[in-house]
Parts: sequence; structure tokens; C-alpha cells
Amino acid sequence: EKCPGTPYLSFPIRSTTDSATLVHTTEGGLYRLKKESDGPEVPEFTYVGTYVGNMTYAHVAGVTYIYIARVGCYKYNFTTKLLEPVTLSGLEATAILGITATGGYLLAWSEDAIAWSSLIDPTDFVPSLDTGAGGGSVEGAKGALTVCVANSYGIYIFTSSNCVSAQLSNNARYP
Repeated sequence: EKCPGTPYLSFPIRSTTDSATLVHTTEGGLYRLKKESDGPEVPEFTYVGTYVGNMTYAHVAGVTYIYIARVGCYKYNFTTKLLEPVTLSGLEATAILGITATGGYLLAWSEDAIAWSSLIDPTDFVPSLDTGAGGGSVEGAKGALTVCVANSYGIYIFTSSNCVSAQLSNNARYP
């Protein structure tokens, strides 16, 4: 079956027990590819909702988090087949452009800073020496942050004028 709209982004989602694929269209529609319990995904699209804006996603601790730029964070509920809001404590949702993940941390970025979550709770961004959550500006950034992409060593941070590589340190105070 043809996607009801022009596909813009498709990405895998998962929980600790289920998995599927979401397709975001240029018209703002969000659809889930239907998955049979013991078979492959089939091209039958289930409407999830309409979400306008850039969308990023990250897998942390067995859960896929979905972020709609300057709107908020969500996770897919496989029972209700809907997105549910997720509060990222310590962050202003309207300032966040997207999320990614590396080394067990959920990362969120705005135009001028990156925040990393606690390793205990990926939705906890309140800076703390106890949990390890924190954040700050990006050294070497020559413009507004536009997108962050995870790699096996950390992340690439793209700005309006350059790209900065950030390597995981394994230091809980400055990951």
C-alpha cells in the first residue's frame, strides 16, 4: 500500500518488548508500518497523528524517544498506538531543536548548547553531580547548532558554519 503522503523521514521505534517503523510525511502525517506478531512489517499504514516540524529520535535504555523541534518529546505507546508526551526535566521544550543518544546518554540540543541526561534516567536533564546530568556550550562551534549525529565514539555537532566532533570521555562529570 502506498504511503498516504510524501515520506520525509522513516525511523525504527522500539520498546523493551515491541518494535515497528514510523514514517513522517512532508505534509506532517505520522504513520506506523503495521507489523504482524510473527512476521515482517507489511506496507499497511496506521495513522498515528499529525506533527508539523523537524523530528529527531534516539534509542536509550530500550525506549525510542521522538522529539519534535521546539514542541516536545514523545514516546510511542504500542498498546494505544499513539505518541505520549515525555517530560525532559530541566529543559525548556520550546528551545530544544532535537535529540540523539550515545553511550547511554540522551542528548538534547538548542541553537547554542547541548545537554546530556542522567545515566540513571534518560529523561532527567537537571544538572547534578549525583546523577551526572549536565550540559553547556560547544567549544569550537562557529554558529548556531543545527543537528547532532551520534557515532561510535560520541557525536558530530553541525553548526551553521562548521562541524565539531565530541568524543565520549567516560567521565561522569563531563561525559
